[in-house]
Parts: sequence; structure tokens; C-alpha cells
Amino acid sequence: MSNFDTYWDETEEEVEECAKRLADAERQGPSIAWNEYAIFVIHEELHTAIHEALEIEFDKGSGLHLDLPPAHIKADFAMAMFPLASTLGTSPSELADTVAKYICASDKFRYLASAESIQGYLNIHLNQQRVYQSVLQQVLMLGANYGSNPEFEDERIFIEYSSPNIAKPMSIGHLRSTIIGEVLARLYERSGAHVIRDNHIGDWGTQFGALLYAYQESDLDVDTSDDPIEELKNLYVSFTERAEADPELQERARETFKRLEEKDPDLIAMWQHIREVSIREFEGVYDRLDIMFDLMVGESYHEPQAAYVIEDAEKQQFTHRAENGALVVDGIKRFDTFLMQKGDGTTLYLTRDVAALAYREGLFAPHRILYVVGNEQSLHFQQVFTLTRALELIGTVRVEHVGFGLVRAGGKKMSTRKGRLVTLSDVLDEAVARAERIIKNKRPELEESQQQDIARKVGQGAVLYHNLRHVRTKEIDFDWDQMLSLEGESATYLQYTIARIYSMLEQIEDTQRAMNMEAPELRFDSDIEFQIAKHLSMYPWILWHAVHQHAPHVLCTHLEKLASLFNTLYGQISIKNTYDEDLKKSRIVLISAVVQVLENGLEILNVPVPEKL
Repeated sequence: MSNFDTYWDETEEEVEECAKRLADAERQGPSIAWNEYAIFVIHEELHTAIHEALEIEFDKGSGLHLDLPPAHIKADFAMAMFPLASTLGTSPSELADTVAKYICASDKFRYLASAESIQGYLNIHLNQQRVYQSVLQQVLMLGANYGSNPEFEDERIFIEYSSPNIAKPMSIGHLRSTIIGEVLARLYERSGAHVIRDNHIGDWGTQFGALLYAYQESDLDVDTSDDPIEELKNLYVSFTERAEADPELQERARETFKRLEEKDPDLIAMWQHIREVSIREFEGVYDRLDIMFDLMVGESYHEPQAAYVIEDAEKQQFTHRAENGALVVDGIKRFDTFLMQKGDGTTLYLTRDVAALAYREGLFAPHRILYVVGNEQSLHFQQVFTLTRALELIGTVRVEHVGFGLVRAGGKKMSTRKGRLVTLSDVLDEAVARAERIIKNKRPELEESQQQDIARKVGQGAVLYHNLRHVRTKEIDFDWDQMLSLEGESATYLQYTIARIYSMLEQIEDTQRAMNMEAPELRFDSDIEFQIAKHLSMYPWILWHAVHQHAPHVLCTHLEKLASLFNTLYGQISIKNTYDEDLKKSRIVLISAVVQVLENGLEILNVPVPEKL
């Protein structure tokens, strides 16, 4: 048996073991359903009011959305009636007037107290005491599970993310796929799904022909090198520069990859060793980020399956052979022609992706497969999905490309071949070093081990959060000062707020007694307290939007606003010096709920929280 056959069999065993674990796993369902959260009860009551006031049936997804009103409008929520008015062919102001009058005249609603119409908007006033009491009790009862729900409890979600190429360091560009994919996995898990995390390693393709040819020419030994991945990268960059001026070298690289696909034993052994060294390097980064995958299977595993995909495509007459022997797809609507196989018989990224997609559905039977890959691969995935369905290699599984913007350096795309590469390890090291300098200056009384632990969590959190708080589809320009900012709209601001709350709670003697109350009668006497509770009520709704839109930044924005509201409260009210004991206990519960939701959100975002700051 060849080295490749051994690798393939061992990998197949690993994949099948993962599928078995999935089949045997017991789901730990959350303890509350969506419709039990206060914010969704408010939604339901509002839809009921619209239905009964207007005596119409309407689709709840018809464009009617609950929003926060602008600052000059004194209401708790607002809803624009324009979408419904357009459907009914009537005035939005008339609709809003009718619904507002119905709400004001009714005593059937638990949370809706009154409403008013202003220029086509329905402005809603809540029964604030009921909302305040209900929300804080829900946070208190559910704790770390607050915001979780069983919406996807019957679904398996397969997520491909991170996917670095072997023989290259993980760059800051890989961070977006890695952290966005991990956060989506956690969001789906909070919604009851069973998630399969797949790191689809880039370990096959023409570039490895170039690398192996250059490696054979060089005196590099990955076993004795101090930094084998960096040296392999430099070797590849050097060869690429030479090959641009020498077409013969390019041909040698193509020939080497063809021999690799033909399972040349010497090349396979060399390739497999480089692969193993690379994966050890990757795992060190993933350990640092507290990320674990169910599968770390590369493109190479699906290379043998690609032959069946090519055979199917030829049988179903979706293709033709070009004069140079290349296999060209030309029978798929919406697309111009595209390649499935090169003229020399070697496979392509696209063909291997089609094989991988068919294999995943066949073995894991997922309901959804998400590909967290950069926006620039949009056309590629359109071709993969369309071709796979046209060949009837998959059934009803929902497949989706979750794209994201590039991380650029100096306005330019990062490229290993061009030498513009900032490694992820270097970024994390620099972030921690900068955080440690600040902490040593501000907290010299702490032991060195404490300073280092705080610096690690602050530095790493700053880098991760910076990538998550931007709209996923937008590009990010790599900038040390912006990425490592420890102030403002940052993880550090949230971490600092959590530390401040814990410090306050430690100083208040009544904290434990307040938290142990079975059903405290919670009340408030300032607007900022209710605004915080209302924001807490929206957290489950925010998670719903974040998972459905695949938008981590929505959660980031919500947490930042919550922290800002708490810090406003901190500047206005002294909880320690609140002399009304019942009000004091209520305020203790309120800030305890704030810290709980901040920690819940940062856990989803994979941002570590130091005990002190």
C-alpha cells in the first residue's frame, strides 16, 4: 500500500468516526423557546393588535419590523406601517392611527400599554414595570443560557471555515474566516443545532507542484529547520518570482503536480511530511485561539472522488473536451464555460469541491452546509453549487457561501507570492506585548503572572473583536493602531465594563442576598435603569438576527450599547449608597444581569474575559 493510500484510509476512518460521534451525540436543548422571551411576546402582541384592529390576515414577515425610535420620540419601540400600507393600498398614518387606538382601548395585552401614531409610524409604550420584572427574572433564571433557543434543534449544520494552505504560515487574512466561522458555529449551537466544524485544509493543487519542485532543488530540511513553515513560504515565493521570468520552471511545476496526482511515492512521502509539519503549526494557533475542529480533512482526501464527478459530468453531457484535452463545462445555464479538468488530466479546486460537497451530504446528512470563505470566491461557489445540483449529486441540503471582505495591507491584497504576508501569530504576539506594556504601567501592583494573563486576554480579544465588529462583507485595511486600540469600540471596553461591575458587586454587602432571592420584586426609579432592562430584553432578538443574517457585528454593536448604558448608570447612580433596600436589591440584580449578558455575548464571540483589568 502506498503512502497516499495509507493517508487516505486513515483519513476516511477519522471522517467516519466523526460521523458516528454525530449520530450518537445527545443534544442539550436550551431551557426556553423563542416565544417565551419578553421581546418576542411583545412582537406577538403587536401582530395580534394589527390583525384584530385592521381585521386582516397578513404575513408576519411582510416588512413590519420593531425598531428603536429616534431620540426625540418618547416611546419604547416604533414600527413603520409603510410596507403594510403599500400592500393594502392605503395610508400608513390611517393604519397607525387605527392600531394605536385599539392598543390604548384594550386591556388584553401583557406588555403593550399604549401607542400613538406619528407620520405613518406606530410608536409603542410598554408596561415598563412588567417588562423590567420579566426580563431580569429571565436573565437571572437562565444565566449562561439566556438568549439560547431551540429553533434549529432538529438540524445539523456543517460549517467549513479557516482552511489555511499547508507550507504557509496562517496570516491575518485567515483570521476572518477562522473567527467568523467559529462565531457562526456558536450562534447555531445557541439555537439548538448540532454543528460539524470542518477545517478544509488546502493541501492539493498546482501550487504544490511548484513547492515540491523547489523543495527538491533546495537544501532545506523541515525536520532541522528552526521555522520550517516560514522557510517553505520563502522557498515558494522565491520560486514564483523565478518562474515568472522562466516559463520552463512553470512547466516543471505542472509536471511535478501531475506526478503527485499519479501518486509518485517519493513526492507523496515529501508532500505528506510537509502536510504533517504544517498541521502541527496550525494546531498551535488554534489552541491559542481556543478553537477545535471536528474534522481537519484536506482537499487531497477528495481528489480520488473527483474522478467520479468528472465521469458523471461527461455521461450527462454537461461537458466537452477542448483541443488540448481539457474538460470544459458548457451545459449549465447562467454560466459561461468553465474548466473541470486540465488538459494534462490533473484536477481542479472546483472539481474537488464538487466531490467534497456530494461526500458531505452523503455521509453527514446535514440540513445546511456553510462555506465561510472570502467574497472573491463568490463565482467559484456559484459554479460548484449549480454544477453539483445539475449532476444530481446532492438532494435537499441547503448550501450557502458566507463571504467576507479581504484584509488588506496598505490598501493591497495580501499575497504569499508577492511577499505581502502578516502572520497571525505575529499579530497576536504584538497585540499581547502592547497590552502588557499598558497593564504594567497602569497596574504595577499585580503579580507578573496576573499581568501576563490579563495581557493575553486583552491583546487576543482586541484582535478577534476588531475583525468581528466590522460588517462581514466589508473589507478591512490592516492597521496596527486601529486593530490594537485598547479604547473605544473595542473588546477592551467590554472587558473593562465587566471588571467594573464585578468590582462594584464585591463592594456591596447585599449582593449575595439579592441574587439568592427566589422571586424578587424588582423595581426601578430612573429612566436609565429601564433602558438597560429594555436593551437586555433585546439580546435574544439580536442573537436571532445574528444567526439568520450570519452577522456577528450585530452582536458586537448590541454589547457596546449595553456597556455604554451601564456606564451611564454608573455615572448617575450609586448603588452602594442606595438607602431603599428593595430598590438597592433590584439594582444589584440589574447590573448582575448586565454582566451576565456581556459575558454570554463575549463567549459567543470567543473573546476571553480577564477576572480583573
